[in-house]
Amino acid sequence: MQIDGEHLRLSDIFGVAFDNEPCTIEEGAARLLDERRKSLEIISKEKTIYGVNTGFGILADHRISPDDVDALQKNIVL
Repeated sequence: MQIDGEHLRLSDIFGVAFDNEPCTIEEGAARLLDERRKSLEIISKEKTIYGVNTGFGILADHRISPDDVDALQKNIVL
């Protein structure tokens, strides 16, 4: 499966996650992800963004320290 930023289906995600199907990211989609990540990093230093630099649920109004944002994002994926 190749991720192109346009046609990702839930069944594709399951195939990669549970059936060990190979996955690549199309070059244009990878560039776009990188641009958006950089933009989000800049914005999140100045603004509170739910789930990016805050907790979840009852902790949604608690901002995560900049030193802990990477760990938060990793834990979300895991």
